[in-house]
Amino acid sequence: LLTAPISGDVLSMQANPGMPVARGTKLVEIGNSRVDRSTAIQLDGNVAEMRERAVGVLRKRESNQAYLANLDQSIHEKAAQLEQILRAQISELKANVAEADAVIEQRRLSYDQAAQLASRNVTNANTLKPAKQQLEAAQSAKDAANAKLTQKVSQLEGLSKGVYVGEDLLALAEISQKRREIEFDTQ
Repeated sequence: LLTAPISGDVLSMQANPGMPVARGTKLVEIGNSRVDRSTAIQLDGNVAEMRERAVGVLRKRESNQAYLANLDQSIHEKAAQLEQILRAQISELKANVAEADAVIEQRRLSYDQAAQLASRNVTNANTLKPAKQQLEAAQSAKDAANAKLTQKVSQLEGLSKGVYVGEDLLALAEISQKRREIEFDTQ
């Protein structure tokens, strides 16, 4: 169904119903001798304005698509960098956990030795308290290292799935949000 902004008689038809047409193709010529010149000028102005708007929308869309391509490249590069950083941090944290295990074992031996000496009344029972505190501190250090390791592993897993959570991934999350906004605007 086609409508025209003016009434009149169909002078010629360049397209038939159901036939595909290209943009800008003249479909029908309408003639009306009663339409005054000012109406025709106004209609021509409306057509020109609509064409300018359409061109502007197309240019904005093309610009947005180019910007999206740049953002995609930036996201990809940033994600690769962060993946390397997280892998290095995970390796370091695994070493910290192993070191904490060794310290715990050392503190446990010191505590056990102090406990044996205290049980034989070779030393005072008060010497157990510092050894126990050192053992508990070593266990707390291991727990903290394990928590950091779990956090970094979770961030790396999220990064591989496109989920950017955590302070380390904040910049990537912001770029991704900007990309979503531009993509939505482009549609």
